[in-house]
Parts: sequence; C-alpha cells; structure tokens
Amino acid sequence: MSKHDQRLTNIFKHQTKRICSLEFSSKKEINYEALEDLKMSFCSVIWIGNYDKPPDEIEPLIAAGELIKRGYPTVLHFAARNNNKKSVVKNLEYAKQIGVRNLLVMRGASPECQMEVKKYDFPYTVDLIKFIKNKYGDYFDLCVPGYPYKHPESKDLAEDMKYLKTKVFRTMQVLNS
Repeated sequence: MSKHDQRLTNIFKHQTKRICSLEFSSKKEINYEALEDLKMSFCSVIWIGNYDKPPDEIEPLIAAGELIKRGYPTVLHFAARNNNKKSVVKNLEYAKQIGVRNLLVMRGASPECQMEVKKYDFPYTVDLIKFIKNKYGDYFDLCVPGYPYKHPESKDLAEDMKYLKTKVFRTMQVLNS
C-alpha cells in the first residue's frame, strides 16, 4: 500500500480496477500478516460506543493509527451522537496527528444514544459534517453511509431512500460551500 496519498478522493480517481475495502471492529484484534496478502483499496474502522477518555486510549483511533502506520489507506467511522463539540475537536485533532484523512460520518445509534434529539450537539449526520467542514476545511475527505436494505427507523424503503437522498444532497451542499 502506498503511504504518499491516502485520501479516498485520490483512491477513487486513480483506481482503474475494482475498489474493495475491509471493515474492522476496534474491539477485535487485527491480523496484520493476513492483510498483506489481500488486495484492498482501503480499510475502514468502525466507531462503537461512547469514549470519555483520552484520544490515545480510544480503540478506533488506535486501530486507525496502526493501519495508517503500516501504510493502509484508512477510513475512520465517526459518530455524531457519540460526540459533543469538545470531544469532536479533541478526537479529530488526534486523528490528524496519527494521519487520518478520511471520515465516514454518521449519526450513530448505539444503545448509549438514548437522549432526546435536541440534547445532542449533532442530532443528525449533516450537523456534524457542517461542524467538521467549518473547523477543518478540506483536510478530511468526508463521506456518509446508507443502509443496504432500509434504516430500522424508516417505515419502508421509499421513505429510507428519501432520507438518504436528502442526507447526500445536504452533505454535498456543505462540502461544496
């Protein structure tokens, strides 16, 4: 894997064959020897749970840092509902230090996220994207997820597609502003 430019934008521009990624849970050990034989375009590290501890002790950041140090382009999942403004800045400043350039920004829906929407600093994905874009400009490549079938909170696939299109459209507006 090339260490020179690990932004998703460049991977998508320069990849001539298929694009393949591997998703890792920071809660499980990564077999780095096995990774060497795999032909992947990038790795993705999921953000599970709340982390009220220093960034260098947060498992997803540790896993992302190790993958980057070994030369693997890495996308860090980053949940809005598991962060407030202070923790976003603290965690993203550390993410910059360890070489993270790509974020998959999502609302998040872990069991710890049971407060009323109005009590979150970032009730929706696009709120966190606006904050990151305002604070960090174009430093991070930002992307958003969609459910492969339908979001559990949507009544049907049509409603889910409406919300996904709105999320993507609003994200594109923020990123292009």
